Amino acid sequence: LLTGSGLPHRVALAEIVVGRIRRALGDKTGAIDSFRSGLHVAEAGRAGWMQFHACYELGLSLFEEDAAESTGLFRKAEGLLDSMWNKLGSDDLKMAFLGDRENVYTYLVRAMIPESVDRAFELSEKSRSRVLREHLVQDVTTSSAEQIRTRLSADETVVEYFITGNDLCIFTVRPEGVQCVRRPGVIERLKTEWENLDRHFSSCSVKWERLQGARRHL
Repeated sequence: LLTGSGLPHRVALAEIVVGRIRRALGDKTGAIDSFRSGLHVAEAGRAGWMQFHACYELGLSLFEEDAAESTGLFRKAEGLLDSMWNKLGSDDLKMAFLGDRENVYTYLVRAMIPESVDRAFELSEKSRSRVLREHLVQDVTTSSAEQIRTRLSADETVVEYFITGNDLCIFTVRPEGVQCVRRPGVIERLKTEWENLDRHFSSCSVKWERLQGARRHL
């Protein structure tokens, strides 16, 4: 229906939506075909936003089958996001935009850890809120691991946490290098522990409020 309409971004969007439906129904091959078609249409029409979504969805579908192509697609999606960043006006739009960036970096950081811990750390840094950094500093370029290491004294360590799926990546940066410890499957457990702690604090607060009435007798 939309083919030949002169609206490539809508054709690409339709292909992406169909791909998502196919993937949800278990038709992974059909989903991949739809995402590839959507990416081709978006590239031909220079529809950057749709190119990003097609790259992300195709990379996600290929993540377990073809890690190399998947990582390449996520890198392309990241580049598209960077190229479109300055075209966004308000901070509200940028904050909404960051949700899409987070999805891409979740997979990029995971893929890069076995290849280069330094690069994985730099991608983790890059995923942080550029909105905040734009307000705080003039230079919003990502600091490399090497730049951070050279600023540390012998007794200083930078610790950074990155959540990828249900795994927690813990980066430590010291003058001698960058290390990463990956804790698989801990996020749900941490959420449970936090909820239990929060309930405990709430319970303590209620008990303290009940004791306030006795203060005048003390």
